[in-house]
Amino acid sequence: AWYAPCAPVPHSTSAVRRRGEVRRDAQRETRALEGTTKPAKAVTFEVPRSGSASSEARAALRPIAPALAPRTFFDLSSVVSEVVASFLRSGGRGTVRIEVSAKDGAAEGAIEDDFSHLSDPAGAGDAGEAEHIGRRILDLLCERWRVLEGDQGTRIEFRVLPTVW
Repeated sequence: AWYAPCAPVPHSTSAVRRRGEVRRDAQRETRALEGTTKPAKAVTFEVPRSGSASSEARAALRPIAPALAPRTFFDLSSVVSEVVASFLRSGGRGTVRIEVSAKDGAAEGAIEDDFSHLSDPAGAGDAGEAEHIGRRILDLLCERWRVLEGDQGTRIEFRVLPTVW
């Protein structure tokens, strides 16, 4: 089942700006991307289980940054970083595999862990506050997300919409 937040949530605490200001920001971000080399449309990589896994995952996402608006890329980086951290907190072995693609300004991806007994990778259960942050970040920054568990491990799929404000 896909999870989706009940209502859209602004990505900043500032007051919502007028429609013209939002349009100018989107045009500025589009102009900033024009003239750059052709951006990567997809990246796939693995990060080893270590204390620096989240930062290594964020760094490995950089080739896809030109294909996304800066705020959308920031949201994507936050989602990937938090899910990788949740997988590390769960224990496990081996590496964490990450696949992300950009299409029409949105980012879709999946993060897989080979640890098949992860009871709640998104932190949705009755665990402490640290475990709940994963679900909150997914709810706030993703249009939709879901958890798939099988014999080979746990997979979290998500979609981050373009951010225009």
